[in-house]
Amino acid sequence: MRIVFDPDFDRGAWPGPLGDRAAVAGERWAGTSGLLSTLEVALGLKGCDDGPSRRIVAMAAAVVGTSGFWSRSAEIDRMATARTLLAWRDVLREGGWKGDGLGQPRLEALAAVTSNLPAGRADRLFDVVDLLRSRTCDIEEVVVLAHDDELPALWHEALARLSAGGARIVRPELPPAHLRNGACDLGRCLAAPFVPRGDGSLVLYRPPGSLRGADEVAAWLAARPSLQDLVIVGADAVLDEALSRHGLPSSGARRGHGLLQVLPLLLEIGAAPVDPASMRELLLQSPVPLDPS
Repeated sequence: MRIVFDPDFDRGAWPGPLGDRAAVAGERWAGTSGLLSTLEVALGLKGCDDGPSRRIVAMAAAVVGTSGFWSRSAEIDRMATARTLLAWRDVLREGGWKGDGLGQPRLEALAAVTSNLPAGRADRLFDVVDLLRSRTCDIEEVVVLAHDDELPALWHEALARLSAGGARIVRPELPPAHLRNGACDLGRCLAAPFVPRGDGSLVLYRPPGSLRGADEVAAWLAARPSLQDLVIVGADAVLDEALSRHGLPSSGARRGHGLLQVLPLLLEIGAAPVDPASMRELLLQSPVPLDPS
């Protein structure tokens, strides 16, 4: 099995690694979630966890029942506190943290309050790395498109274990993008100081709302003579709907009703105390008018 690995592929792959080929067969393009699942299947692991919701609920019970540096925050909003502590813990785990205190009081407290939590993705990766010490899997080659500093330490160890087991780990040098040698605004913006000349190669567009913005971008694309050199970065369902209305191919972003996407945020800020992060996210993306009261 040949795997093309880039963490961004969890959100959809881009065609650049195809090179001169029109299509591929017999290989898998995977992000961290996809590669983790592939390794679990190859090693005979169950490959599932309890999901973020159950883990946050379990963490909320732990932070309320245990005194620590988080206690005052937990008194105000136990769920937001649990979510933050859990995120910190998972980042540390993917960095190779084994749950010891390392002589630091806060790390010791975090290790204690998270010691009995349901397993998450970082814990599954730990299990994979441990098993790769004694077993091999049927993976011939892993092409790593990410830079070394983009991957947590535990992923580096997993790739090293695969290499020790006979898999080829290839890190190709991707060709740089040539932007007419910086002769246009799009090329010059990569260096400072940047003074735009207004040649049309770089346009900053600030629409009054996401729906109108998506429709005007789709209309502009529809008026272009060709979409051959078009690359869409960060497409979403709103833009896909606009592309469809203008007779253009979609980007493949997950579709869903716009109101259903903001409904969880509306429900979350409807209960006191309000999580400031949820309120900010709603204000940034929601077309729903909010009652100032």
